[in-house]
Amino acid sequence: MAEEPEFYPPISNAMLVAKKLVGDVFSTEGNRNTAYWRGQWWLFNGTHWEQEENELEVKRPIWTRLGEVMLSKPKGAEPWSPTTASVSNLMEPLKIALMLKDKKDAPFWIEQGHIMNPHDLIVLQNGVLNFRTGKFMQGNHMELFNTWSLPFSYDATATCPTFEKFLDDTFAHDPAGRAAIQEFAGYAISGRTDLQKALVLVGPPGGGKGTLSRTIQQLVGVENVVSPSLTKLGSEFGLSDLIGKPLAVIEDARSDYSHTSGTTVERLLSIIGEDAVSINRKNQSYWNGTLPTRIMLVSNEVPRFPDASGAMIRRFVAVKLSKSVPEEERDEKLGAKLKAELPGIFNWALDGLKRLEQQHHFTEPETMADIQSMMSDLNSPVANFLDEEPTYRVTGNPSDYVELKAVHAAYKSWCEEVGRSNMNQQNLAQQLDSVSPDIEVKNTKPDAYTKKGRYVFGIKSIPLVLAKESHQQSA
Repeated sequence: MAEEPEFYPPISNAMLVAKKLVGDVFSTEGNRNTAYWRGQWWLFNGTHWEQEENELEVKRPIWTRLGEVMLSKPKGAEPWSPTTASVSNLMEPLKIALMLKDKKDAPFWIEQGHIMNPHDLIVLQNGVLNFRTGKFMQGNHMELFNTWSLPFSYDATATCPTFEKFLDDTFAHDPAGRAAIQEFAGYAISGRTDLQKALVLVGPPGGGKGTLSRTIQQLVGVENVVSPSLTKLGSEFGLSDLIGKPLAVIEDARSDYSHTSGTTVERLLSIIGEDAVSINRKNQSYWNGTLPTRIMLVSNEVPRFPDASGAMIRRFVAVKLSKSVPEEERDEKLGAKLKAELPGIFNWALDGLKRLEQQHHFTEPETMADIQSMMSDLNSPVANFLDEEPTYRVTGNPSDYVELKAVHAAYKSWCEEVGRSNMNQQNLAQQLDSVSPDIEVKNTKPDAYTKKGRYVFGIKSIPLVLAKESHQQSA
């Protein structure tokens, strides 16, 4: 017995056709498997939602379905017979029917009525784990709009003895640094960005930073990680690769430091600080939202940024590795062994996440103060000048002021003494304004006894004899 033909509305009722297609083609067991969000098509791949840049992948099942159904005509049933024009005319109604709210940042529930906070959920290959309650839900959850998942299955009993041994060897000098790494790994798998911190790993070749970086990347999933250069981050389209990515790893960036711009610093601070950003996507509309991206910087030497305010230093959890394993003593199979232990490393990272949840901040590595001091020396020379130069004192009092020309002359002498490059008066004025809210550079006439010019307010000139006495007492 022949099957009854299925009928679809004509293309003149495009929205009704689109709604039929949503139910027949773009849904699985009552849940939509295709969505349109922030100007892009998204398809559910079995574990999470994945951006589909090729619209033909959306059109292909439309062609197939419309080739199977019929049209009701006065003279009887006729094949629907899709054409390029009719399929193209359906795309806008489909976008409307499958559209999700652009204002929502992933993850979120597509439909209302779910009790669990989507930000508490970690998606794995075999289900979803609520990291706050420990409840594991088997199977896929299409109704959760999440744009990434971990590349392995959850196993509550899994351990990681090889990785633990590696950590014992690597962090013998800094157990608190080991704890911080564990917490950052938990931070990375959780999707959390609320602590507004990035990780810096500094150490010699063969010190373990590469192994740690690769392990964290594999834990999150290499397909979920982007590796931009500092130079690219500051470029016109530099942030577009970070859209939807939970982790950005900036590998040994020494050659990049000299080209790092203020724009790069501003963008890094915006990402780490959970600020909304507007991203220029080449040949596409701008993307607007908050990036879900955690930042990890891996380098042989202390990072250098043009950052007079010291804001970058305050955003970093910094760990210094000291032990360098000779090449002949390295385990060539260590990477493969650690990859096999990823489910156990995940449980290890969960322990770090639990500690992070309890203490609400990262454990401070014992080596962090040294790195911060070196970063301050490298990145904030004007702040160092004000700290070290005995003839000037920051008071914050607007009635205290010094002519910018005099401060610049003192800064030039200090630079020659410590082996730094000097800067012109304009750049010095900008950095003085940035280095402290107590300092302000103005072009004015401070009082009746001085001429109009550029003055630094909030600092006081101290006679050299008194300055030396004060410096000796503080030392």
